[in-house]
Order: sequence, then structure tokens, then C-alpha cells
Amino acid sequence: MSIYQTTAPLGSGETYTSEWFGGRIDIYAPDVLVTCKTDSNCTLYFDFSPDGVNADSTFPPSGFDVAANISEFHTAVKGNRYFRLRLVNGSDAQTYLRLHWSFGRYRQGNLPLNAAIGADSDAIVVRSIPPDLDLSLGRVSGFEAGVKFGRNPDVDAAEDVWDLGGTYTGQPDSYTPELIEAFSSDANDTSAGTGARTIRIFGLKTSTSTDYESEDITLNGATGVDSVNTWWRVNRAYVLTAGSGGGNAGIVTFRAKTTTANVFGEIPTGLNQTTIAAYTVPLGKSFVLRNIRAAITKSGGSAASATISFRVREQGGVYRAVRVFDLQTGAMLDDAEYAGSVFAAGSDIKVRVDAVSTTNLICDASFQFVLVDD
Repeated sequence: MSIYQTTAPLGSGETYTSEWFGGRIDIYAPDVLVTCKTDSNCTLYFDFSPDGVNADSTFPPSGFDVAANISEFHTAVKGNRYFRLRLVNGSDAQTYLRLHWSFGRYRQGNLPLNAAIGADSDAIVVRSIPPDLDLSLGRVSGFEAGVKFGRNPDVDAAEDVWDLGGTYTGQPDSYTPELIEAFSSDANDTSAGTGARTIRIFGLKTSTSTDYESEDITLNGATGVDSVNTWWRVNRAYVLTAGSGGGNAGIVTFRAKTTTANVFGEIPTGLNQTTIAAYTVPLGKSFVLRNIRAAITKSGGSAASATISFRVREQGGVYRAVRVFDLQTGAMLDDAEYAGSVFAAGSDIKVRVDAVSTTNLICDASFQFVLVDD
């Protein structure tokens, strides 16, 4: 078995790239083992090629982070492919470098219980890492975790769960994308004011959009400010920058520029975030429900009840109640019974209060989901 190495320190921003290894009898071995230690932060990449010319894949795609003065140890499956390694140095010049690699049959290293688990640790661990963490951090290709939450502070009858009350107007059935205009009920929400200065909206630009996008809008008090882009759906926004007040001094509304009855949402005073229990599934995705939560309260603590439904409207269809439940004040619904229910791309989703035993109820609701690439 041959051991290969380089010990020539790299300057600021320099890259070391080895030759391609493959085609010789001593490196037909299935695995490669690499160790690296240096006094500058850098990134280590494994490149693989079927022909020793074209680097068809890199492992991992974003490289291994090599911290200064910490010895890195990594293995990878080489098989009959050609292999080379690249070390990209950071902004500090190295004063020493010990980069070694060899080919053979290697197992993964072991990580003891008292050691910290790095995000790129090349080791078998004896404690489990919750898979939801990787999902939430976007480390599982083709899956995206999400949550939508809403609050209706004054429910008097059948209403959707969003701050404005009544029926949610941000999911028009037949609608051509328009500019969004944003404005506030308070003059301090402006570019030089003490309240909110800039908001960021999130939505789908067209009915065929495959991902949610964002745009920043600088407020001008009660004067409407138009978005640059036209939008089909916008169901989330938050305050991005603010003055000395630290948040929006008034209610920030964003609605369609022409069809002004299509109010997509409000940011309640001081919350810096919308509270809209509604969502639209992008094209090319399936919506997998994971959990529904809801609760009702009554000012003064008096008893009350409500009927609440989780509703879905497929494109061209009508809202149907996927789940209907009854709530009493003092109790919370935390329901995974319908976990795994799947809804198609383009579906409009919302939580609705269908009936109440008395007026002036407060309803909070949320749902967790995973988007899966079709």
C-alpha cells in the first residue's frame, strides 16, 4: 500500500489539487483514507472521475470544513473510479500542512460519547440524531419542512384564522398575478421612521411557480408602496428592518394593487410577523400533513366552545373539510391523526372556525407539513 502526501503550506486563498489516482494495481482498492492538519481554516474536497479527466462528482458537494490546528480524518468509497483531492485554503496563509492519503479497505471511525458531533463527522456514533433536524436544515434532498401559524383575535361567527378576520382573501379562485402594495396605519412605519422600515414578503409569483420567493418593500407610512414583481399568492411577511421602536408601529397591510379586495395579509402592530394559517402548495410539490394544532380562549376566562376545520381546495375545486374538531376553552388540539395526508400541487390550504358558542373568541392554529418533490 502506498501513502501519498503533500506538506507544502498554501498561501492565502490558494488551492492544492492532487493528480488523478487510478489504473495502477495498488490503488484498485475500494476505499480512500485522508488525514489533514494545518494552522489555517480551509476546505477539503474529494473528486471522482470515470476517466481521470472529467470530475463528474465531488464528495461532499460543499466539502469538509478543516478547522485550524484540528486533525481531520475522512474515508470514502473509491471503487474503480479515479480519485483526486483538493484543499482550498482560507484567507490566512498556512505555516505548516500535513495532508496524507492512501488506498485500501477502511471502516468508518468511531466517535465516543464525550465527543462533539461535527456536521461532517466521518464516524459511526452510538447515539441517534433526530432525523427532523436534518429535514429542518434542508439536508435531505427532495424534501422541505414547513409550518404555518395563524391567529384570529376576535372571532364572532364563521371566520378563517388570520389577523384580519372574516374569510381569508389571499386565495382568490381565478386571479391574474398583480403588483402588491404595502402600507401602514401608522406614519412612523417609513424609511426614516421609528417603526418598521422594510418588510419582506414571501409567495408564489404565478400558479406554475415551483418555489416560494421573496421581495423586500420599503414602507412609506399610509402611502402605498408597490412591489417590483407581480404575485399570485403571498401568505407570509415579516419586518426586516425597523427604527428605534424595534417593530411596526401600526398594522402593515399588503394587498393586490388593482384588485384591492384581495388582501393577502396584515402584520399586526408590534408582532413584526404575519399570523396567517393559510398556504398554497407550489407546482411540482406534494404537501404531506404532519400535525395540526389549535386552541381557543375567551377574554375574562369564561367557558366557550368552537368547531374548527382544516380545509383544502384543489385547483378548480372547492374547499373541503379534511378534519373537523370541536374545542373547549382551556384545551388544546394537538393532532397527528391525519399525519401522512397528501395534497396536490396548487392546493389552497387554510384553517377555519366554522361555529362559535359566543362572540369575541380568540383562536390560534398552526399546521406542520413536508413538501415532497413530485
